[in-house]
Amino acid sequence: MQNTPTPTTGKLKDRLAWARERKGMTQQQLASAAKVAQSTIASWENGARETGRKITALADPLDVDELWLATGKGSPYRQAAHMSVVPPPNATSLPEQLQAQVLLGHLTEREAALLHKFRMANDEGKRMFETIANSAPKDELTVVHNQANS
Repeated sequence: MQNTPTPTTGKLKDRLAWARERKGMTQQQLASAAKVAQSTIASWENGARETGRKITALADPLDVDELWLATGKGSPYRQAAHMSVVPPPNATSLPEQLQAQVLLGHLTEREAALLHKFRMANDEGKRMFETIANSAPKDELTVVHNQANS
């Protein structure tokens, strides 16, 4: 494990390269561990890509914090499994993975909150979510989808 300084820039390419070099991994080794193509790792590290759904999947093999890797916020070092982190009273109650998806622009805060509520619901609650989602008129869903793509 190399002892390189933590990147001070807000760029994904710097955080990713730092974390990979810190673990002493090649791009190919990281790609295999994260189940992505080596060219994907290379495109993130050379700055050609700044986002992607698989970025958070790199955190485990790199042994870094997902939110830090995806956004640069917080510390790159994972909290010990036995430690509990108590968020400040005004902090969002969303898990870090969903916060990262909001920060990356993959989800709105509203979407992330609904997804979290769905995940936390019991089976009956999940059926209620599905019933509501399935009851929306199909033409309204098309309008929302088209707005999201424009």
